[in-house]
Amino acid sequence: MLQRVLELFDEVVAFLRAQNNVVLLEALEGEFFRVRLSYLSDIFSALNELNRKLQGKGTNILLQSDKIRAFVAKLELWKKKAGSGNFFSFLALKECVEDMEDGLPDPIAEDIKQHLEGLEEEFKHYFPGIKNESNESKLIRDPF
Repeated sequence: MLQRVLELFDEVVAFLRAQNNVVLLEALEGEFFRVRLSYLSDIFSALNELNRKLQGKGTNILLQSDKIRAFVAKLELWKKKAGSGNFFSFLALKECVEDMEDGLPDPIAEDIKQHLEGLEEEFKHYFPGIKNESNESKLIRDPF
């Protein structure tokens, strides 16, 4: 949904202008709204992809834990890259930042880094022990 709003952003702004909706227009044209929307679009796309991978027939707890573990590792990598100012993993955000003259502002970069840290902590809270594979699952994967 956010990706579609991002794709139609200019049309939404034009519609709000035609409707004289000053309140929403000010919010959408506010400082860095589009940048934040781009980032959230990328994050929700990644979460939706994970959700689709966790559903369906032929899945088991070992496969699902692998996918969750891989996503947490991806969050750690994104967080590390965000700390050094590298946001190339987020395609919509990258496109949005390329259109800006001064690049991504430091407060937005810090917000993104903090959000990634929080998201990683939430995953670790809801899936405790996901980083450490138990001996039983190691034995099931490779009995030798």
